[in-house]
Amino acid sequence: MEVIKTLKPGQDGTKYYQNKFGERLICVRYRRDKNKNLRYTTVELIMDEGPIRPYPVPDSELYPNKLVWIKVFYTEVDYQNRIKQIGGTWDNDRKIWKLPFHKVKALGLESRIVKVANPK
Repeated sequence: MEVIKTLKPGQDGTKYYQNKFGERLICVRYRRDKNKNLRYTTVELIMDEGPIRPYPVPDSELYPNKLVWIKVFYTEVDYQNRIKQIGGTWDNDRKIWKLPFHKVKALGLESRIVKVANPK
C-alpha cells in the first residue's frame, strides 16, 4: 500500500476528520492499493498524553561499587596498567577486566563495559 498524500489538520481533505477528532488529529493520509484497486483514508490521532518521564538511571550509577566487566585489547598496555593501578583484576578464563563501576567511570571507559559481573 502506498501513501498518495499526507495532509495536516486544516488543509482541504481534512475538515471532516478535524470536526470529528478535534485537536487529537495529527494528520490524514490517503493511501492506495494498486493490486486491489482500492483507496484508503487513514488518520493519525493522539490517544494519550502525560508528563515526560526521565530516562531510567542505569543500575551501575545507582550502585557505583557494583562490579562490571570491561574489554581492553591486548595491545592497549597503557589502559591495562592504569586498570591494575586502581585495583582492577584480570579474569584469565574470560579474558576480561573486572572492577567497580565508579573506577571504570573515572577512567572514562564506560563504553567498554561488556557485562555486569557477579561477585564471587
